[in-house]
Amino acid sequence: MALQNLDRMAARYAQAIAKTGEPKKTATLLTRALGVLHEQGVYACLLFLQAQDGGRPVLQQLEALLRELPVAPPAPGQNILQFVADNLSGRLDDLLLVRDVYEQALIYGRYSAKARGREEAT
Repeated sequence: MALQNLDRMAARYAQAIAKTGEPKKTATLLTRALGVLHEQGVYACLLFLQAQDGGRPVLQQLEALLRELPVAPPAPGQNILQFVADNLSGRLDDLLLVRDVYEQALIYGRYSAKARGREEAT
């Protein structure tokens, strides 16, 4: 398998995440999602995003990111929450990799949304 620049991948998805809604609301949503990711983990973060207004587009971007990571991906059409609960949670190295890359993407997305908000305000 070819080496992948995971930071670059996170940044690419962060740009898409930052454009999923109104900048201030997106930044707030991503801040809250980061808190859930830190305190409760990957599954809880995805569940949180699924339950939030405006969270579905972010969840879709994180699912697309997961499919590009060097971990065994979900089967086509498989629910990402079910995949994390049934498969990924049993593989600690893969789970930690996903958590770290998701964290980076959400941080970059939050700052990108804030920057976008400032650009639109001027």
